[in-house]
Amino acid sequence: MAGALPPRQRSHLPVVRQATSSWWLYDHDDESITTFMTWGRARAADEHRATLASDLIRQVTGLRHSQTGAAEWCDARGQARTLVALWLLGQVVPPELPRMRSFEICAGVYTEGPLPLNFWYGAAELGYARRMLAAPGTRDRLWAHWDTLTRPGTTLDQALPLLGLRPEFAPEPVRSRPCS
Repeated sequence: MAGALPPRQRSHLPVVRQATSSWWLYDHDDESITTFMTWGRARAADEHRATLASDLIRQVTGLRHSQTGAAEWCDARGQARTLVALWLLGQVVPPELPRMRSFEICAGVYTEGPLPLNFWYGAAELGYARRMLAAPGTRDRLWAHWDTLTRPGTTLDQALPLLGLRPEFAPEPVRSRPCS
């Protein structure tokens, strides 16, 4: 997935650290990404890949979340960077609507949240992301407009012409704290 990022973004990638369930909390910082020694099979492998990718995606798009509880998960509906995040996720696993769930990522260690990206978004963002994944030239458009598309204030409506998309999905209102 890192290869889908603009070249200038690749030079700032965080370190990926492999951890065990016994010490991962003690060797964690906000500048690195943690993955575990075990990797699932079949559907669980996709969940592990999506979890690792989502950590990187949130760092490069600025879509951070709080882990203080379900009420704290931010809502990225209507934001251009949500399309970027979903397109990047689509380089690893097919994107889907978020739903609150948890799964075991290591012996006794669970991840929980509105998975797959740990923030909320709607059907409109998912629909546009699927269009982007199917369209030739999306990568070039994303790279050309990266700074604008990942800016927190850029809206979905502003992003569509930059991405060669036309309005076709009804936006949903933000339902919880907007991602900042």
